[in-house]
Amino acid sequence: GCPGQCQCYSRAVECGSRQLTRVPGPIPNTT
Repeated sequence: GCPGQCQCYSRAVECGSRQLTRVPGPIPNTT
């Protein structure tokens, strides 16, 4: 369930140059 060019985390998503991370502290990379 992750967009092609996006990185998904526990409760955050990073897309392209716009980092839409919404989780404080270190995030476990579950890509």
